[in-house]
Amino acid sequence: VLNEPGMAAADIGFTDAYAWVADAGSDRLLRVGPAAATSAIELPGMPDQVVVSDDGTVWVRLPDEGTVIGLVLNRPTIAVTAAWTGPLLAGSWQGLVWSSDGEQIVELDPSRLSIGVSVSLGRRVPIGDARRAVRVGDGLVVATDEKVWLLSRGDLDLATVDPARA
Repeated sequence: VLNEPGMAAADIGFTDAYAWVADAGSDRLLRVGPAAATSAIELPGMPDQVVVSDDGTVWVRLPDEGTVIGLVLNRPTIAVTAAWTGPLLAGSWQGLVWSSDGEQIVELDPSRLSIGVSVSLGRRVPIGDARRAVRVGDGLVVATDEKVWLLSRGDLDLATVDPARA
């Protein structure tokens, strides 16, 4: 159990080997491994969201700085820092992440943000302002204020989840 004065776990992301905890109380990212072994990575600001992409990059949003940072798993140091203020919703495929601009969800390549936003944005899906998303197998489940959507990987087919049929 992590129990330190001032700790404020804001979010958590997972890889096969670790849990990554955004500690907003101490401006750090905690890597929790087997047998509760923990290491801390100091961050240049307060983290509030953690997303892990399928290539193993851990992306952390620092909202006060208006940036996201990327950490490579085999050497947990900051490898990428880029300007981005949107939420980090979920990992996508091919090292990308899902974010939202308020009207649609967007597939984002944070490592290309330093080149420009237009080259960093991939697929766009107009479903409204996403609150949360989780990648499940070859799909993405996205929750907005009004609906829950299922997005398939291959062709971006959308389906609304009907709780009455679940």
